[in-house]
Amino acid sequence: MVFYEMLVIVRANLMEANLKDLVRTSAKLVLERGGVVRNFENWGVLRLPTRTRRHQEYFDDGQ
Repeated sequence: MVFYEMLVIVRANLMEANLKDLVRTSAKLVLERGGVVRNFENWGVLRLPTRTRRHQEYFDDGQ
C-alpha cells in the first residue's frame, strides 16, 4: 500500500467554522475514493516562504 501526505495551506484569517468545513470536505473526498485519513495537524499561522498572489490579493501568512 502506498502512503501519501497532503499539506493544505489556507488564509491565515480564515474563520474556524470555514476551516473545519474545508477539512471535513477534504477528508470525505479521500474516504469516498477508498483512502484512509489517519491524522490531522494544525500548524497554526506561519509566514509563507514567498509572497503569494491569489484572486488579486497578496498573502504573506498562511495557516
